[in-house]
Order: sequence, then structure tokens, then C-alpha cells
Amino acid sequence: MFNLSVVGLGLVVRRQFILADEKTANDVSVIEVLQRFEQDFATFSKAVENGEFAFWIGSGISRNAPNLGDLLIKAAEFLREKAVVEDGNGKFSNTLRELLEIAEFGPELLDSNLQVQFSDWPDQEAIISRLWNQYSEVLDLRVPDEDSDYILWDAIGIREAFENPAPPAIEHLCIAALILEGVVRNIASANWDTFIEQAVEKLSPGASNIIQVVVDPIQLRTPPGRARLLKFHGCIRHATDEPGTFRKYLTGSTTQISDWPQTPLFAAVRNELVGIATNQKALGMGLSMQDQNLHQTISRAKEVNPWPWPSEPNAPGYVFCEDRLKAGQRAALRLVYRDSYDANAADIIAGAHLRAWPEQVLIGLLLQLTFHKLDYLLNDWVANIGKDDFNAELSASLKSCRDFIANSATDNRQTFFDQAHLTWPRLLSLYRKGTVPKSAGTYEAISATSLSQLPGDQLARDSHLGQLALALCLINYGRTQGLWTLLPALNDEIEGGSLTVTGTWPGAEPRPLFIVKSVTEAIILEKDGAFEGQGAIVVHADNLWPRLRPDGGSTRSARSPRSSPGRNASVRTTHLSLEAMLEKSDNLQNLNTEFVTQASV
Repeated sequence: MFNLSVVGLGLVVRRQFILADEKTANDVSVIEVLQRFEQDFATFSKAVENGEFAFWIGSGISRNAPNLGDLLIKAAEFLREKAVVEDGNGKFSNTLRELLEIAEFGPELLDSNLQVQFSDWPDQEAIISRLWNQYSEVLDLRVPDEDSDYILWDAIGIREAFENPAPPAIEHLCIAALILEGVVRNIASANWDTFIEQAVEKLSPGASNIIQVVVDPIQLRTPPGRARLLKFHGCIRHATDEPGTFRKYLTGSTTQISDWPQTPLFAAVRNELVGIATNQKALGMGLSMQDQNLHQTISRAKEVNPWPWPSEPNAPGYVFCEDRLKAGQRAALRLVYRDSYDANAADIIAGAHLRAWPEQVLIGLLLQLTFHKLDYLLNDWVANIGKDDFNAELSASLKSCRDFIANSATDNRQTFFDQAHLTWPRLLSLYRKGTVPKSAGTYEAISATSLSQLPGDQLARDSHLGQLALALCLINYGRTQGLWTLLPALNDEIEGGSLTVTGTWPGAEPRPLFIVKSVTEAIILEKDGAFEGQGAIVVHADNLWPRLRPDGGSTRSARSPRSSPGRNASVRTTHLSLEAMLEKSDNLQNLNTEFVTQASV
């Protein structure tokens, strides 16, 4: 296992000791995670949706950070080159011998390989393998007359290592989306990388006050954001840009980790972490929890306001996304629940162990939150117009939509997420504004409030997203009945629509499908030529289009949905009104049938 010095670089090794008949975290699908959210982790998922959890982040979600082995090789070669200059006798030579000693090799190894590039040493792989879990000790090596962090700053060249960061991964983008949806207020990160900050910028380019990054205590007094990111072991971007202020916060060596709980430099951030651990439940992702500084934080929080066991009807105080709980995580649970632990260890561990990697869990949480918000807004709207007897069936239909999407996240979750990351903002933007997003991938939140705050969010309740949810239910019904297939927009142009629907009869052509909030968005789209493509289907939330276009605008070719008009026939734009269909439907089945008839795909 790594301690947090390695976590700080965003590097992780996953060791698995799994029984043959058990699924590993690698094998768990997004739909299976969602099923657990409805079963043994129901209180957990509900609490996340209500903003009750803080996220505690470690290296497991930063797979694209610099490779630890490469950094160790670079440090060893740096010291060897310095040792050559001093002919094997001097401060750099002695430091390299100490490094070899950490790897349990004798000093004579340097004498016999001084003139050989380190990557060509016969024992190079064994040395790096042994140093891998002793990385904090490597950072603790001192070179006389040099700064205490010389190994990190100069030998490893940590600034250069992070100079061209990879794009944020699925995990970081999901966290950013959950921030924008108002359910993540605090993130405690041991990582030096900037993946979360990059993700927030990618989803909300140019937006201010989304996330408040805290490395130096002075930053606690800066304007707050929707969420606060406490980088309690430092930040490489800040250290690179302003080394005079932020370099000292990079924490990774054994001495730094041990001194962290008492060092005045970290006092203000420590107090904030204790406050978070006291008042918010913790979701640990990629964080081994083996370092004593975190254990002391938990212990201080426990003394102020301990988490109870059993936790029902509330969620447990700590949940970890892991294949197997690590020793440090089990130790954290013993600290959290103290006197209750011994008699309830099995139940406590079961309640804290969500067997899936953060990637699957975060996708699942974002899907769950999205459809629960839509479900609330749909039921709220339908009840207000006197159709509340539809609610139970509509909720089941929305869940079917959610599961259809989740089942697409199987073989290649990256491909799935990349497509979803483009499709959902596009669909919402076309619905709300009648335009495609100015920047591809810019996130469109349903609301900036958590699920529990939604009833008091009048802006969200007046957003007509309940009608959008109904449209999704009706469109998905046709898919489940085998009448048509659904795909994302076939191109990035506005004529591509929100989605693509294709009839299942022979020779059926793909048709762009638009969902619009009102006649205003429909007019904007019409002026921009959005409906000039082959057979656009426009689903209107309101009933004003017929008044503006008594003839329907452009009439469609009359045909049975099961008969092919021939590949050369002209298929005209079709306009449908959700409000009109709902008014004359006595039950959901009648509404589904009416939609299928009018859509005539």
C-alpha cells in the first residue's frame, strides 16, 4: 500500500485477493451499482443526493498522473549523474547510496555501476520495485547544503512531471458535474494534481466561484464557491506558479506526514478537515487512509460528535469504493465507531464497503441524481395539473430510461461517458434555449440545488423540466415496444436534433428528434434551419405551435408507422404537443399510444 505521499502524486497499486466465485470491483457494472443504490446502499445514495457526504480523494482516481516508477528512475539517474561528477565520493554519491539502502541494496552497487545509466543497471527493476512502497522515505533523503525537499523539487523534477497534465478522467468530470448539481460541497484531496479543477473548467468554462481551492490558509478567506476543495497535502499548480508561497505545502515525505498534525503551517486547514469529518459523512475514493495524520483528524472529529452505530435510518458515516477494504480504512472504521466496532465489525464493514471502483460509483450517482431530480419535477408538474394518478407509472417509466442509459455503460465506459457528456448538455440546451451549446461538453445542470432542496427551488420547479422528463418517458416507451431505436444526434450541426430516432420497419431512415420547452425555442430553431433535415420530429412541451402554425407548419407525409414510404419519399417535419396529448389522456397507456400514433416514426 501507499501512504499519502504516494497518493499525493496520484499513483496507485490495486492489490486483489478475491475468491474465485466473487465479482471484483473491476467486474461490477454501472447498472449493478444502481441496483445496490436501491438495496443495501439506498440510504447512502439518498444521502449523497441530499448533499450529506463530503468526498475524500486519493490517488485511485488519478490514474493519468505521472508514473511513480518513472519518477523514481529519474531521481536515481539524477543522483547518479551528480555522483559521476564527484567521482563517486561526495554528498550526491552518499545520498544515492542511502537510496539504494532503502531498497535493501549495498553501497557497492553504486561503485560497480557508477558509469552506467541507471535504467541499464541489472538490478534496476528490483530497486524500483522495492522503492515503490517506500516512496515517502525516498522523499525524506537529505542532501547536505541543499533544501529539505531537494529530492522532490530537483532530483525528481516534480514541476516538469506535471507540466503537461492529461485530461481529467471520468471520475473527475463526474465530481465536477455533481458540484454543479449542488450535491458536493466539500472535497478533501490528498492529491497534488489539478484534475478536479480541470474538470470544473471543462464543464463550466469561464464560470467563476464554482470551486474554492484551498492550499494556503489565506485562501479560506477568499470568496466561497459552490464547493470547496481542500488540498491538504499541497497543489503542484500553485507550487509551480508561486513557489515562494506554495512550495512549502507539498507534503510527501515520512517526516512531513508525521509532523503534519502538529505543524502550525497546516493548523487552519486541519481545523477545516476536522469540521468536515465531524459534520459530513465521508465517501472515500482512491484513498488508502493508512496515514496517521488522517487517523488523527478522524479521532479529533469523533471526540466532538461521534458517528453512531447502527446508523439507520441514516447512511453510515463512512463509505469506501474499493475491491477490498485496506488496513488503513479498517483502522479508520475502528476509530470512527470505537466502542461499537468489536461487536458489530462485520456489519460496519459491510455498510462501509461499496465494492466498485469510483468510476462506476460516480457514473451511477450522477445518473441516479439526474433521474431523481427529473422524477420530482415530473411528478410535481403532473400533480399540479390534476394528473397525479399517473405518477407511479411515470416514475417507473423514468427508471426504465435511466436503466437503458446505464446498460449502455458496459464494454467501454470511456466511450459511453464521452458520448453522454455531449448528448445530455445538447439535449438540455436545445430544450431550454433552442440552441446547441456554445462549447461542446459544457455541462447543463438540472438545478444547483440538492434533491432535498428541490421543493424550495422555485426556479427549478418553473423550468418545465417535468415536461422534458415526460417526453423522455414517451420516447423510451416506443423503444421498449420495438417501434423505433434511439441514438444520439448523428452530427454536431443543429439539424442533428437532440436525439436520433429510427423506425424498425425495413428501409426506415434516421430522423432527428427535438424536444423544446415552448414555441419560443421552436421558432429559434426554425429560423436557424434546424427543421430542414429529413423528417424532423419536434416534441413541444406547450400547446402554442398550432396557434402560430394552424397547418402544423409543414405537414408530414401520411403513412402507417409500420409501412415504408420508400427511401426516396419526402418525410416532412412532425410537430407534437405534450400538453395537448396529456389533457385528453385518461391514463399513461392511452398517452403512450397517442404519442406513438402522432409521432408516426
